[in-house]
Amino acid sequence: MLPPMDTMKPTLTIIGDVCVDLTMGPIGDWPDIGTETVMDESETRPGGSGGNSALAMQYLGERYKLISSLGNDHFGAWLPGFYADGDSHFATVQAPTTFSVCLAHTCSERTILTTRGHLEQMNLTHVLRALQPAQQPGDTALLAGVFLLPQLRAEFPRLLAELSAAGHEVAIDTGWPSGGWDDETRAEVLDWLPLCSHLLVNETEVLSLAGETDLERATKSLKDHLPLNAVLVVKRGRKGALGITRCDTAAAQAEHVEVGDSIGAGDTFNAGYLAAHLQGMNTGDALQAGCTLASTVIARSPRSAISPGELASVIRPGTRMKATGTPA
Repeated sequence: MLPPMDTMKPTLTIIGDVCVDLTMGPIGDWPDIGTETVMDESETRPGGSGGNSALAMQYLGERYKLISSLGNDHFGAWLPGFYADGDSHFATVQAPTTFSVCLAHTCSERTILTTRGHLEQMNLTHVLRALQPAQQPGDTALLAGVFLLPQLRAEFPRLLAELSAAGHEVAIDTGWPSGGWDDETRAEVLDWLPLCSHLLVNETEVLSLAGETDLERATKSLKDHLPLNAVLVVKRGRKGALGITRCDTAAAQAEHVEVGDSIGAGDTFNAGYLAAHLQGMNTGDALQAGCTLASTVIARSPRSAISPGELASVIRPGTRMKATGTPA
């Protein structure tokens, strides 16, 4: 069980995708058509960018609010139990549950195959029905899985305006558009940034969104679209993370671990970084918390074996956790 809500501390509201993940692997070469390959490891668990970030908040023992949708099938009835300790709000829609098959490669990368389904029915009405005004300065809303939520995405300008009017800081993890980054998609996302306090993207997304081939030029371009005090967070995998503002740049190193399951690493980083930020940590320490949490979690398999609150030391002031899960 998670601890009682600390009403004096800013909280994180996660708005985004929750689905079912079937993780399988490891796989080396891609199989030939018509063949069958037996996987050594598999796990069926809740997933999606929003779902993974919410689970990571549970690993930290941090309270959160989750706003998402569910399918009207047995998987839709199964998913909420994993988020029972949080303040979770799900709208059930008339569609089957979205399912992702996540194939882990021997190089530690992954391929994700996602079905259409309930996520395509999630809309602004579902979100506004559950959204509450910010209770504390610094209350933050994380928008995740944007490109898997076409109805909500179409109303993103209004959603951003509603969040701002309700007093929430906004964090956005763009993810990767299924159709790639064309000029229209770039322009759409750039229009979201003036109301974004934390833009959480990986290196490839930074380059693609900015339409650049050089990281320094790309980050400079994106900074100009963000508010004055916003942080552009660049997730760099094994190389750690950067936090770039108009004034300076902070950096954090990733722990070197034996990867057990890399699915959701970026979503887990988001939770660690934002939870530390809400604790009042500076950008560098928040980046390190995100890197340490992500490294710790991807070294664990099965993921379901991580208990609520087990990784609280990642963001406990004055304590830092190694990726093995032991305090340093």
